[in-house]
Amino acid sequence: MRLFLDFSAMNSDAGPSGAAYRLLHRAGHRPTVEYMPVSHRAEALRRLTGHTHAPVLVTDAGDIIPSLGGIVDWIEGRPRADVSAPPAMPLRLTDPRI
Repeated sequence: MRLFLDFSAMNSDAGPSGAAYRLLHRAGHRPTVEYMPVSHRAEALRRLTGHTHAPVLVTDAGDIIPSLGGIVDWIEGRPRADVSAPPAMPLRLTDPRI
């Protein structure tokens, strides 16, 4: 599972990207986080989703879930795991050639 976040989320876990990360972890999911540099985000996300907004979740089954609302709906359709608070967001830049 991969979670594409806005590059600005590296400095703050606020906003839709930070919320998606926290919600996934609280639900027991541990996605690989990939930050999208602004210069590459538009092209990469447009290829995945047809738009340029983060966050975007790509599930292990290959489903592409765009937007925080879509990610929340996806989480609600799965059983919750009893997990602790999410760890700090990892610092990993994505390959712009998705």
